[in-house]
Amino acid sequence: MLKKKILVGISILIGLLILVFLIFEVFLTYKMMNFKDINQLKDVEYEIILGAGLYGDKPSPILQERLEEGLKYLELHPNTKVIVSGGQGSNEPIPESEAMKNFLVNKGINPNRIIEEDKSKSTFQNLEFSKKILEERHADKDEVLIVTSDFHLFRAKEIADYLNIKNEGLPSKTPISLRVQYMVREFPAMIKLLLQEAFLDTKDIV
Repeated sequence: MLKKKILVGISILIGLLILVFLIFEVFLTYKMMNFKDINQLKDVEYEIILGAGLYGDKPSPILQERLEEGLKYLELHPNTKVIVSGGQGSNEPIPESEAMKNFLVNKGINPNRIIEEDKSKSTFQNLEFSKKILEERHADKDEVLIVTSDFHLFRAKEIADYLNIKNEGLPSKTPISLRVQYMVREFPAMIKLLLQEAFLDTKDIV
């Protein structure tokens, strides 16, 4: 009898987890469909493009999509500066920020408009360290534009809000072949973020 109750309890727990997962994925899809279009965004002094891995010394496909979207905004807003945020992974020959800067310079962006943040290892650090750059430039009270993948923007904005960064978001499109995989990965990442925020443990936030 006890064994049966345990199995029923486990089944209920698994069912609840699946339900929460499905609700989150529907919510994330809704958010992805309702972020502002680039032409709806107002002019800001700084945008922040979040890193996403390298292939050799070149941006990964996901990162290239982010850079392309950030580039569009920079071309529409010639006075906006950009913080390219991403440190160097153990298997990366250069910091992500350096590869990101190289990409934008090769696309015609003046290097003087680009600020590198090359120490971060997570989304939380991307925004935490970028905020320090904004503080050094006395721009931390102004609204900034966060550029990242559509599946990632909701979590990035949650972290920015937690850090008291006034923000708007610009999503880059994720290839269909990769979107489901990354959306599924966002669920545990978001749960981890909420738990860490609740217990004020920020050092390992993803």
